[in-house]
Amino acid sequence: GQECPENTMSPKKIEVILMTIEGEILKKFPVEKEINSVAYSKDGKRIIAVHDDGKVFIWRTSGELITSLSSYSTEVSCSPDNNHFIICGYRGMEIYDSTGIKIRAISGEIMCCTYSPDGKYIIAGRSNDVEIFDSNGNSINTISESKFDDSKAAFLKQDGFFYSGEVLWSLEGKRVVIPG
Repeated sequence: GQECPENTMSPKKIEVILMTIEGEILKKFPVEKEINSVAYSKDGKRIIAVHDDGKVFIWRTSGELITSLSSYSTEVSCSPDNNHFIICGYRGMEIYDSTGIKIRAISGEIMCCTYSPDGKYIIAGRSNDVEIFDSNGNSINTISESKFDDSKAAFLKQDGFFYSGEVLWSLEGKRVVIPG
């Protein structure tokens, strides 16, 4: 998350803000600590935020808190079909359904995680390798030659690929390019 400037006059007010691209604020979601990661479901119905202390909050965009989870995570990513989300951090990765029920846990430090554009795969960045999972969390391949750094994993469409941190996904989600 971004660092907020210290205010010596009053406590920090930290919020997750839902707004239009024109800057109109639609809803504010109060949080207790600084935020490491936020995900917006592809259907626009949920916002998931990960606190600095690893706690996860899931809200409806109407403002209603669906649930909160105690975790160790630093990153969150929503599946393209809106049915699942993943969180990851220093103790591993967890796959949840959209209501916050844990489906699977994978151990070992995972620095960033995200779904492929088609939602069939999950890519997980560790300090010295990248692991590819199917959407159920079954390991498909580990690419250990990679020098994957602690960058955020987010997709950006670029020249026929989706860019994810230091990983490029092809549009069909079957090819991955990783700098060596």
